[in-house]
Amino acid sequence: MKRMIWLALAAGIPACGEGDLNSEDPPGGDEARIHVDQTTIDFGVLEAGEESSAVVTIENVGAETLYINGLEPAGDMAFRVAADGMQDTLVPGDSAWFTVYYVASGGVDMGTVSVHSSDPIDPVVPVELVGGLRGAEFAWDRDPLDFGVLTVGEAATETVTITNAGEAELTVDALVLDGDAFSAELPATPFSLAGGEAVSLAVTFAPASSGVETGTITAASNAYQDNVLDITGTGTSKPIAVCGVDPETVTGHGQTANWIGEGSYDPDGAGIADYQWSLYSQPEGSAATMPGEGADRGPFEWDLAGEYVGELVVTNTLGGVSDPCYATLTANPEAGLWIEMYWAHSGDDMDLHLLAPGGIVESDMDCHYENCVGGFLDWGTGGYSADDPSLDFDDVDWTGPENIRIEEPQDGEFTVIVHDYPNSVYSGSNQVWVKVYVGGELAFSDDCGISGEDSYTTFAYVEFPGGTVTDGPACD
Repeated sequence: MKRMIWLALAAGIPACGEGDLNSEDPPGGDEARIHVDQTTIDFGVLEAGEESSAVVTIENVGAETLYINGLEPAGDMAFRVAADGMQDTLVPGDSAWFTVYYVASGGVDMGTVSVHSSDPIDPVVPVELVGGLRGAEFAWDRDPLDFGVLTVGEAATETVTITNAGEAELTVDALVLDGDAFSAELPATPFSLAGGEAVSLAVTFAPASSGVETGTITAASNAYQDNVLDITGTGTSKPIAVCGVDPETVTGHGQTANWIGEGSYDPDGAGIADYQWSLYSQPEGSAATMPGEGADRGPFEWDLAGEYVGELVVTNTLGGVSDPCYATLTANPEAGLWIEMYWAHSGDDMDLHLLAPGGIVESDMDCHYENCVGGFLDWGTGGYSADDPSLDFDDVDWTGPENIRIEEPQDGEFTVIVHDYPNSVYSGSNQVWVKVYVGGELAFSDDCGISGEDSYTTFAYVEFPGGTVTDGPACD
């Protein structure tokens, strides 16, 4: 037998959360089982006097007859129920329905309609109701508030803003902070904001231990929106970067080094997730780069004499970043005669030349890119390689460096020349630097602007056996 029900709801019962089994797929079974097609109805925000409605369908998805024992409304008077589609008895597969009507009364309205039946497992199924009157609108300028990763013992403060994005006055009755790792400068409540007005809150994160911290700021107001701000941050100990270089001193371009960072660690036991090696400093004009990836890097190939300082910064698995660690590699020119050259502007190929005693340019007595890369000239004593030159670095496209060395120079005067190669043209003067080391010690350093294509510029003369260096005409 059908019956018609029109109910007004009693006030004061708050809505419950979602998650009732009847909001999922129908359960079925060998007995009477109830399925309600929606257990939460959110009517949203309405204009004053506007009405909205929703139909709730009840179905017997079991194998026995289901008896509907009644609808029990509770909550705000803004909701009313019409049971025009209800009936007391539902055979398996049969269904019924009722309608919920809502007219916004002001602020947030909440209620329930509990469906009572003979279902032995779910004898009472609540349908939660919520709606609001359009007007005041509570808005955080960001949600969630994420502080990211912060080292234990440090603190960071961020500002968040509450704005009334609606037209009616917003009244905030309470602000409550929850979360041990967070503190906040909260305005005194209650306070009101006209449409478009805002107020700022200073929130501080100060982790006391490693791990993810969460918190909330909950605002009680007359707005319809959810007024909970989620706060998160991660505390971490600062990892320790431990670095070194092996060997610490190199001599001669055949000797390389390895940067070592595998000893880095986190004092709280977190893993090291990333090793960032870089060259913090290197000799001016050097084109050397940090090799590879990972904790240890090598082989490192240096190009100019001087100090190379490697910097290591490590990051742990929580995102904590270490202070930098520095390791220094010293590159000493071991040869009796060691010459280096580099220049300012790329796209203008400069070539380093070294003339043997009595030699002329572009001959076998001139060590340069065409005949001396890796050492193929026989100078001084025939068949004796220690007095032969070697061009170890030759650069065309960039700014050098280039390097020529002789382990045991023959007696006589050597001439250091820079050739501005004509097939690559730079408009204007290109500054060129030349350094001469004798017996591992810097004996000469000078620079000049070179602008003439296919020009030969003499920088220095080196006399052996004394190793005396005399300035050439280039920089006079």
